[in-house]
Amino acid sequence: MANRTLLSAPYARWRPEDNNATPVRPARSPANHLTLPSAERAVWVQSLAAAGVLPFLGLTLAAFSNVIWAVHAFAVYSVAITAFLAGSWWGIHLTKTPPHRTPWRGLIASNLLVLLSVAGLLSGSAAAALVTQTAILTLLLVGERILQPLSRAPAYYQRMRLWVSAAVIGLHIAQLSFILSSS
Repeated sequence: MANRTLLSAPYARWRPEDNNATPVRPARSPANHLTLPSAERAVWVQSLAAAGVLPFLGLTLAAFSNVIWAVHAFAVYSVAITAFLAGSWWGIHLTKTPPHRTPWRGLIASNLLVLLSVAGLLSGSAAAALVTQTAILTLLLVGERILQPLSRAPAYYQRMRLWVSAAVIGLHIAQLSFILSSS
């Protein structure tokens, strides 16, 4: 009987026709162990994006329940999401802009949006922070539609960004209306 042991490497597999139980390594492509079929990738991206909305929803409900720190936590999480989205612009612009063109517009815009986001948070006013974040999240969405490398994103990603942004911006407006009505 053949020894059916596998190498511990995730890409090795045993072939039954090989009596020596030789592990077979598939042809390697860059990061092929991380590559997902496009349909599966779309599901993962949309699921992770939906999960990213949950803290906004939970913190909005907490604020409506008069949890004192909920509005501040909401604003801080919003700045973190802004930094994440703006930071992704760097990778996209640096890899998708043709070598003969300089991607300065997207890189500078992403930095300015993060700096404005942090300034809104440091303003000391929850209302100012939420207004600033609402505007910045809207600008991030618009930027993804008009800046060349970003506007070529897959259709599933653009649809997902639209509904996620609409939900998050709506929750920002709900938080803002709660703050203004309770002051």
